[in-house]
Amino acid sequence: MTFLKFRIFLVALTLCIALGQSIVLKVGQPCPRYPNYPESTCMGIRNCTTLDEFVHQENRTLYDVVSCGISVYMELVCCPNGHNGNATASTVTPASTSSPTSPASPAVFEPQPSTTTPKETPVRSYLDNFGHLASLKYFKDEYMDDTIYSCTALIIDDYFVLTNYACRIFNNQPPLKVRLGLQTNHQQISEIKQPLKVHEFDLVAIEMFDKLNNTIAPDAKIAEFCTQADMKNYTKLFAVAFAQKNHENCDLFQKEMRMLSYGACVNVRNKERFEVNATRESHWCLQPIKSRLNTGCIKCLRGSASVLHVERSDGGICVAGIATPTADECLPLRSPLYYTSILHQTNRNFLTKYAPRLGIIEKPSIVPPSTTPSPETILPPSYIPSPCPPPATLSPRTAVPQTLSTGFSHLATLYYKDEEKLEFIYSCTGLIIDKNYVLATYACLKAAGHRPLRVRLGLLRNHQQSSEILGDPQIHNKDLFI
Repeated sequence: MTFLKFRIFLVALTLCIALGQSIVLKVGQPCPRYPNYPESTCMGIRNCTTLDEFVHQENRTLYDVVSCGISVYMELVCCPNGHNGNATASTVTPASTSSPTSPASPAVFEPQPSTTTPKETPVRSYLDNFGHLASLKYFKDEYMDDTIYSCTALIIDDYFVLTNYACRIFNNQPPLKVRLGLQTNHQQISEIKQPLKVHEFDLVAIEMFDKLNNTIAPDAKIAEFCTQADMKNYTKLFAVAFAQKNHENCDLFQKEMRMLSYGACVNVRNKERFEVNATRESHWCLQPIKSRLNTGCIKCLRGSASVLHVERSDGGICVAGIATPTADECLPLRSPLYYTSILHQTNRNFLTKYAPRLGIIEKPSIVPPSTTPSPETILPPSYIPSPCPPPATLSPRTAVPQTLSTGFSHLATLYYKDEEKLEFIYSCTGLIIDKNYVLATYACLKAAGHRPLRVRLGLLRNHQQSSEILGDPQIHNKDLFI
């Protein structure tokens, strides 16, 4: 079985439905440059004829192939423009329509030898702006005669910080105190109230006795959380945490990350004592961009409860998740790992118990039109149905449209995972009732044995919108749901 056929088979088993790729492009658009990755163009994986050559000559794995989105029928990947075994590590913004790699002006890509030493993609420094991070204080050993600071925490309210389940204990003892603020000699230390608040062996909310005080810790602040729109239009992803040496915190570090399809984390397993349930709806799969191994303090991501940050298109930053505690060892990771999404409704509901100002995750209706186009702008001639006119105004039978696609474009289809056939299918009919909502019968809530994952709007082929379902469906009398 060729690599391409194997990858297609694997994608059918583990394809990620959410559009959480490191980039989201259209077919034919040039991809940005990545370290040690050749110039490439976004296209369907079945149509990429250079993929086998790239993988075998470079001794790569399927996880090294960059995803650029998902179409209705297949995964989209950054397909090498003619194999380049000496790709440099420069990072380039996607080219304009005059790019030589665009379909409008095709050109033969000739591999060019390069003596440039691959370097890690330049990372913009934000270390002075991470005042929303904190550290936890524990007894150093079972003798309880000395203490250390370990793990990373996130300030979510005046009285609460958030960390992951791996940091709930150290040497069988819970944390004693929280240190707020990153400026030396300007830090606030508060004792912790017990017991800790645990969410599904994944997240842990820690209550402090003292309120956040910016007079004592002027740089400490409550974290700003990302929205769904931020995740669709981000520029970069960063994991930020305290490095560790012998389990003790060192300086803060940041590591650039790239988003992978959910299936890339198929080999991530819970270690002994950990029971987190990572799902494609509530977790992301990411991988650190490779860098040289560090000595001394270890820049570990999972064991230190690193926090996933997003650089917005306007240059601002927000928080999107925390490293999922499938283990607690502090090791320099290069392989994929899970991050728990703070945007997921269930996780956000847990947070709002202790940080009310976070509110409920934003409704689809407030997402900017540029990121969530309305049906009538993306699906011509799709429309939202109006109440039926009086019988006297109905058009004669001969006026009925000749094609169903033009007469019933207010209908949608729901997307499910078929566990028996190990594939994703469209099943059940929905009705577009608003720019951001679809109505269906209660029977469609469990079609194919699972809740729907996505909605496809429009009936005209090549003019369809596939949208992720946000939050929990609203059920009415076990008859209808929105």
